[in-house]
Amino acid sequence: MRKLVFLFATLFFVLCMTLYAESERKSVEVTVYNEDLGLVKEEREMALKKGLNHIRLMDIPAQIDATSVRFHSLKSPLKTYVKEQNYEYDLASDAKLLHRYLDKSIEVITKDGNHYEGILISGVRQYVQTRSFWNYATQQQETKSEINYSYGNLVIARDKEKGPISIVQLHNNVREINLPSLPTGLITRPTLAWELVADTAGEHLCRLTYLTKGMNWRADYTALINPGDTMLDLGAWVTINNHSGATFDSARVKLMAGDVSTVDRERRPQVRAYVYGRGEEGPAAETRQVFEYHLYALDEITDLKDNQTKQVKLLKADKVPIEKFYAYDGVLLRQDWYRYGRSQDKSYGTQCDKKVMVFLEFVSSKKSGLGVPLPRGLVRMYKKDEDGSLEFIGEDEIDHTPANERVRLRVGKAFDIVGERKQTDFKIVEPQHICDESFEIALRNQKKEAVQVRIVEHLYRWSDWEIRESSDPYIKTDSRTIEFRVKVPAGSEKKVTYTVRYKW
Repeated sequence: MRKLVFLFATLFFVLCMTLYAESERKSVEVTVYNEDLGLVKEEREMALKKGLNHIRLMDIPAQIDATSVRFHSLKSPLKTYVKEQNYEYDLASDAKLLHRYLDKSIEVITKDGNHYEGILISGVRQYVQTRSFWNYATQQQETKSEINYSYGNLVIARDKEKGPISIVQLHNNVREINLPSLPTGLITRPTLAWELVADTAGEHLCRLTYLTKGMNWRADYTALINPGDTMLDLGAWVTINNHSGATFDSARVKLMAGDVSTVDRERRPQVRAYVYGRGEEGPAAETRQVFEYHLYALDEITDLKDNQTKQVKLLKADKVPIEKFYAYDGVLLRQDWYRYGRSQDKSYGTQCDKKVMVFLEFVSSKKSGLGVPLPRGLVRMYKKDEDGSLEFIGEDEIDHTPANERVRLRVGKAFDIVGERKQTDFKIVEPQHICDESFEIALRNQKKEAVQVRIVEHLYRWSDWEIRESSDPYIKTDSRTIEFRVKVPAGSEKKVTYTVRYKW
């Protein structure tokens, strides 16, 4: 690995301290969205002189959206303003530094101790890389160009005309490359450079607001099911990720989720939204209405370090009533159910899946011990074995769920319950117009107790259908789906039959 030793470190440290003294962050609030987005609201104290001031903010995120920056002086809001803003992000790197030192003097020390001093003739090549993307704002295909660098061997001349000229291999050969100073235009961190006009000299408390990428959050739930499968203990944690390129110490943090629309040059994501915070036995804070969203703030001030994953408690609810049920959806046609032209194909839809799914349902209501919106996240379910140890039994993901709505969790596939679905008859009553189809669904329960199973049947041949015969009552759940809810005794088999007529 090549190592660059910069002799300007002390000078740059003093420079940074000077810049920080111009702008000291007093407080910060961060709202984190689900999809790679954060809103930062800062209060900074700035020592300004009357007239034109040059301010450099170096403790900003590397992924800041510079076009979203808003500035406001609390001391003189109408007559203190940013005249010009520049976002400087040409960061120093070994490749850029070497490229800037072409035709300038450098010193190279190899691993075997050889010293080479002279003018760098070549060693780093600069090239433009172009890529295409779809601009959703203009609805056009566009291109974006970026400057990149590639390495070669270093060619160093003690004198460009007289020589000698040395070729130094870079690969696992160089120990140090010493440069006398930092080239003009390169910086060590992304920087906002302002030309700021103030009508009053002195200390100004200023508010700064901006958006940044590189921040997101998610919810993770744990559900402990009781022995009778009638209640669960639900706990939730929020995981916050900060990869924005900046650290926010002593920050007030809010979390937002929902349909917040954002526009990007290369993609147009929908940022999902309800906003939640830390909780103990109930919700962390009072719900506040912000436009069409709910807002919860974390209880305590916290630090959001760069490249850090932080977890805080969201909520905890014990003894939430649940309903356990089994569902058998035996048809294997997960796609192409309603394809035109298959209406009179006898074999269409006759493939059988024998697995029976297990589900748990609960309502996020105050009566059940919740009564709060649940953010989208992964729910991991556990149950205690006879020896008292926890066993993992399944996981499922829930979407954003408002309060008082039903939450359904798919646990897995039942081991001791088997389903079998077969076509028993198919008749063309009137070619191209009417057909009858009959099915038999058998459920075999090898458990020691009776179970209730929901048999889901998709009427996929056509939208105009009629159940002509049925061995059991059914529920029409949508325009092309019916559901039988049957009880299967322990160690027994239950059969359901029906005949449907399609017309088109």
